[in-house]
Amino acid sequence: MQILLVVNRKGSKYMRIIVKAHTKLLKERVISLLEKDRGREAFDLLVKKAEVEAYLPPGKELPIRPMVTLVEDELS
Repeated sequence: MQILLVVNRKGSKYMRIIVKAHTKLLKERVISLLEKDRGREAFDLLVKKAEVEAYLPPGKELPIRPMVTLVEDELS
């Protein structure tokens, strides 16, 4: 499962990172958290445990269509 994380960098533009939930357990945990409307916890879990596939500089188009997009500023 590929996920796009949009990270807020203070004083700069957003940084976009494509990550992969590389284990079945991680994927199930993220889906469970999102279903419970706990997006912030899912975001934090992915930052810590997911496998980074690509860093996208501002203005570069996405090479893939991610299953989920999580934006740090919009998470409560």
